[in-house]
Amino acid sequence: MSIIKILMMIVIFMAFLSLHTYASLSVHPQQIFDTVIKGQMNDLTMHITNDGPTSRLDYQLSASEPWISFSSTSGEIKISEIMEIEMIVDATGLDIGTYKADIIIGDPHHEPIMVPIEIFVSSVSAVHESSENNSLQLQASPNPFNTSTVINYWLPENQDVIINLLDINAALIISIANEFQTEGIHQINFDGSELPSGIYFLTLNTKSYSIVRNLILNK
Repeated sequence: MSIIKILMMIVIFMAFLSLHTYASLSVHPQQIFDTVIKGQMNDLTMHITNDGPTSRLDYQLSASEPWISFSSTSGEIKISEIMEIEMIVDATGLDIGTYKADIIIGDPHHEPIMVPIEIFVSSVSAVHESSENNSLQLQASPNPFNTSTVINYWLPENQDVIINLLDINAALIISIANEFQTEGIHQINFDGSELPSGIYFLTLNTKSYSIVRNLILNK
């Protein structure tokens, strides 16, 4: 067999593969946790990527519960393009408590991708965060976490600090810190291995500031 015939066969074979290879999608994040104030709505963002290797990708979006809606429920994504989807979590008709649902992302050529979402609907007092509190930069990483996480925060001045962990009903679970601390960056290693999975509230209180952050334990 001549080299020309071999090359032609390779070209034909590659063309055949390209006709039968479809683009695939990926989604970020792959799991969603959020806290919503009762009677209000939260805006969330999800990204859908066309991972190729060929052609554009048509997608469809839906949710298993009516309290989730999207800025777009269908569209087209070019190769290597990332589509940003805005979601609305609507707690105007929900009572205080935990709710679960699935976001379904599909395309004509593959099995749908399921993204689980879990929200906690809480009272205003449990999740209120003043814009002034951003100066404290309270964070936990990773979050969600499996058994342990690192709590990071910055204090603008020397002051007494109280850091507590509350459950979804705002009841005290653990007092993490209650002491005088100097200004600057602080770090605390938190072990949640003995706690059940769920949504918690991490609170930091000083004489001048009060801040709350969601902490997700996902074993």
